[in-house]
Amino acid sequence: MRKIWFIVHALGWMSVVGLFAWLWFRDPLLTATTAGREDPTILRDRAYRMTASGAVKLDVYLPPNRPVQAGSSGLLPGVLAIHGGSWIGGSKSEYGPQLARLTRHGYVVFAADYQLARPGKPSWPGALEDLREAIRWIRRHADKFLVDPNRLVVFGNGSGAHLALLLGTFPPDHEPGGISSRVQAVVSMYGPADLADLVTGRHLSNDPARQLLGQDPPDWLACARAASPLEHVSRDDSPTLLIHGTDDRWVPLEQSQQMAESLTQAGVPNRLIVVPGARHGFELPVKFPETRDLFPEVLAFLNCVWQVHPPYILCNPHSLHHGTLDGGDKCRGIHRAQLF
Repeated sequence: MRKIWFIVHALGWMSVVGLFAWLWFRDPLLTATTAGREDPTILRDRAYRMTASGAVKLDVYLPPNRPVQAGSSGLLPGVLAIHGGSWIGGSKSEYGPQLARLTRHGYVVFAADYQLARPGKPSWPGALEDLREAIRWIRRHADKFLVDPNRLVVFGNGSGAHLALLLGTFPPDHEPGGISSRVQAVVSMYGPADLADLVTGRHLSNDPARQLLGQDPPDWLACARAASPLEHVSRDDSPTLLIHGTDDRWVPLEQSQQMAESLTQAGVPNRLIVVPGARHGFELPVKFPETRDLFPEVLAFLNCVWQVHPPYILCNPHSLHHGTLDGGDKCRGIHRAQLF
């Protein structure tokens, strides 16, 4: 009798568990709740360019508690986040979360994938053309995301910073609709500025920079110069923040120092932040060799290039390059049309 009672009791519990399982997978209210757990402030895999290899995509990180409604007032600055990975690796899904913190300060972050180099398949200039199209895509969709098309920042680390620097120094281009790929500010974290010097100094048998450009183009040196931000500096370049560690053995500190010097000579507002003892690959919250948060300094730089609301301001190039950056009397008022 006890055995029969145990079996009935067990079957009863199995029925209850089965009912809840059925409800979990079938009930529209529960499945709707489950689906709603995805972060609504992240819009993933938006195709911004079609190529022979397929769609090139980006993710959009929206400010929290900010509805996306076309036609709303109060446009926000946008950030194009460009991942590193020596031009052969990395992804938007890895890099985007590192810069999502900017959304809490009123920025819309667009983290983009782009063409990567493969053995026998260089990605120059295709990677740059992808990202120039990403800027144009952001401008075409600016109303949808409440983005100010005249306040776009490019932010990259490593090889992504190299491409960001190129976006800030290359002459602007326009598609037939008149949409420009020009950006208004650049943040480079240990980005290469001179590829020929980089390859010569590293002495690698298979340097990733050669994969970017192709191992043996007819004139490799000319190709390396064409892909070097240092070769394209001019007085109308974007204000630039350079961040580099003193113990970087992959991209030497001298690369950013030379870039800062060239920008200064051209009259382009810039600042170089040198992080003592930091190696290649650190993030804005520096954890080694000492703890330091660079995020407030990045915000200070961007706020000194513009304010969230007009009038726009331009920083004194000397205070940007040589001193700390905290706004105030180190910035002088200037109209947006005069700035760029």
